[in-house]
Amino acid sequence: MNVAISILCVAAGGSIGALLRFVLAKNLDSNEIGFPLGTFTANMLASFILGVLVALAGANDISQTMQIFLETGFCATLSTFSSLALQLAQMLRQRRLLMCSFYFISTFTMGMALFLLAEQFTF
Repeated sequence: MNVAISILCVAAGGSIGALLRFVLAKNLDSNEIGFPLGTFTANMLASFILGVLVALAGANDISQTMQIFLETGFCATLSTFSSLALQLAQMLRQRRLLMCSFYFISTFTMGMALFLLAEQFTF
């Protein structure tokens, strides 16, 4: 594949993923219970979509161009480990240990479960 096309695919997919992540965080992270629902939702959605894409790629049902656009561009920018790390650190500093533990455990277990579910039962 042409390097220029790959770069454009990553940039286009990344732009869309980053914008969606921004909208989710802006609208859902500020809630009464203090749980970063926007970041959590973005990470869960990216995990599920990535599982679907892995299944499609394994069955050769997706082009390499679309795979780069969606996996490396869209999903990579929709999911956000750096925001997760920041939010967990803030919870620790505020001594919100129960919420921090819940957020950490639920993000990793549900993210993996959604990925595996999508990967195994998609096609």
